[in-house]
Amino acid sequence: MEKRKPVYKKIPRNGKNGITNLTEYRYKKGVYFIYENGKLVYIGSSASDLYKTISRHFQNWKDTRQLRRISYRQKLGKKSYTFSVKLMPRHSKKGIEKEEYKLVNKYTPRDNKLDLYCNITGSDCESKVSKAKELVQKKKKKKVSKVKIKKDDLIDDVPF
Repeated sequence: MEKRKPVYKKIPRNGKNGITNLTEYRYKKGVYFIYENGKLVYIGSSASDLYKTISRHFQNWKDTRQLRRISYRQKLGKKSYTFSVKLMPRHSKKGIEKEEYKLVNKYTPRDNKLDLYCNITGSDCESKVSKAKELVQKKKKKKVSKVKIKKDDLIDDVPF
């Protein structure tokens, strides 16, 4: 994982855009971590463009395409935001998502606990933390069900 950096070099003010420290992550993929005043508050991932994905957390949203979004825009200037990235250039989208869920399950960040993952009607919402925990537990159950055959268990009465 890379060293933490401030999200902005210059914080946006009066409706103007700020200058971010995210440009080097354009078109790169991996898992990202957002910190508020030094405390981990969110873990996410992108399989195509970390720059766009992270910067969306610091924009205002007026669209209704997604029922809920995590945005820190209103808190800029009042709180300090930093981020770090775990680049995963050779991983598939599924591999990156798997790593994200593993990390969310391990650290349970505050904003990953919110019920943001809903079906199309808005019912049946769950948090990324509960989703990650469920996926990790399924994986453990699969490992437990494997049976190893011992050499002593084999039948050695085949006639030759």
